[in-house]
Amino acid sequence: MNSLPYIIIFFAMAFSTYDVGDTISEEHLNMTFDTCFGDVSQVTFGDYENNSVIWLNLAATWWTSCYAYLQYGDQVYLDWENDSRVQTFIVLDDILPYNNGPLTCSQWGSAPSSNGSISPPIIDDGHSPQEVIWAWFNYNSVAEYPKNIFIDHEMKVFHIEEVDLTRDQVNSYINQMVSAMPVPGCTDELACNYDSEAPEDDGSCEYAEENYDCDGNCVAEIDCAGVCGGDAMEDCAGVCDGDAMEDC
Repeated sequence: MNSLPYIIIFFAMAFSTYDVGDTISEEHLNMTFDTCFGDVSQVTFGDYENNSVIWLNLAATWWTSCYAYLQYGDQVYLDWENDSRVQTFIVLDDILPYNNGPLTCSQWGSAPSSNGSISPPIIDDGHSPQEVIWAWFNYNSVAEYPKNIFIDHEMKVFHIEEVDLTRDQVNSYINQMVSAMPVPGCTDELACNYDSEAPEDDGSCEYAEENYDCDGNCVAEIDCAGVCGGDAMEDCAGVCDGDAMEDC
């Protein structure tokens, strides 16, 4: 019996860039990026899944338009700095000393056109590996920069804008994403304010007083003193909570 050769063909699925409506893959969400400026040292986008929305400002230090709009990015960062539902990042791929850009990371973060040292965290996207984040998305414009990427709490691409945006324009997209986020609430079915749509418990559960329902109605026996769930009883003389004995 002749043996037939078996030919095994492996198909490699090439990564396709993300369009609006696409969900960022687990592989990309689990990637950790070092920051070179800002109040965090590393960024893993998966940490924000179901908790925050994200604005990525993809810029280049050689592009004068990006430089001129630094102030708006800083203003947006300050607008949401104390709101954990919103994360803002600058993504640069040409900063010195790794690439040929005119500025270092710290120079960009503290540029005179910005608010001094107030800046969103800056991710170095042009150094080991090259241009990772920039290559994730599908663009319509032939211009390399700027790119504004808005990612919602489900880690779906909400919007891609390929022009410089003002503070109000950025905040408009952010507010749209935030308004679509599920609101945390009480997840205990026994609580009076149970919210079946709440994604997580926020510690706001409220419970009925003992012997009462959530509407304040007594659900226990009312004693002779009119106390709901009380233990007062009439004695043999008919006195509520009296102390007369049975031989009265």
